[in-house]
Amino acid sequence: MKSLRLLPVFLFLYACGAEPPPPRSVDEFKSDRVILDATLARCIGKGSETDFEKRECNNANKAVEMLWRQRERELKAEREKQFDAKREALRLRQEREEALRRADEAEQRARALDVYGGQVFAETAEGIDSNLSGGAAMGQDAASAELEWTDSAAGSADVTPQENAIEDQASAGSPDLEERIRRLEEELRKRRLENVPQQQESPEDSGS
Repeated sequence: MKSLRLLPVFLFLYACGAEPPPPRSVDEFKSDRVILDATLARCIGKGSETDFEKRECNNANKAVEMLWRQRERELKAEREKQFDAKREALRLRQEREEALRRADEAEQRARALDVYGGQVFAETAEGIDSNLSGGAAMGQDAASAELEWTDSAAGSADVTPQENAIEDQASAGSPDLEERIRRLEEELRKRRLENVPQQQESPEDSGS
């Protein structure tokens, strides 16, 4: 009976002599935010009276600092990611604006070339028409002068039907006007040389 009465005393003495549990580590505080917040509240409100409480509060503060640095790194990475995304969007917008500007300049140059090309084509066509008209008139004048010179040299004012056909061809005009005029001049010279001996022989026949 006496031993049973002394059992609680032995248990109390054993409990007092047992080592207390170790304080929570930094990793434990980092993994359990509820215990971390409770420990910080106790450390701030009650303070650290024993060595156990001091070590536990110290580990809690270290866990808070490490969590804060980790959060800062995450925020920095997020800001850099957002910055890269904004920079890429800005680059794409600038490239799009540059492409639109170049397309607008190319369209303006194309319009200017169309207008300039139309003016040059009209002026060139007008110059060609005037040159052809002037060449035809010169051909007619040259043919008329050649016929007059031939008639005066031969002593006759009559023009043969073949010469009239040649003169009509000269007045009609062609793409190769100068070549036709040159051929007409050669043809007229040949006919003139053929007609002159015949006219010289005619007076001799009449005199005999």
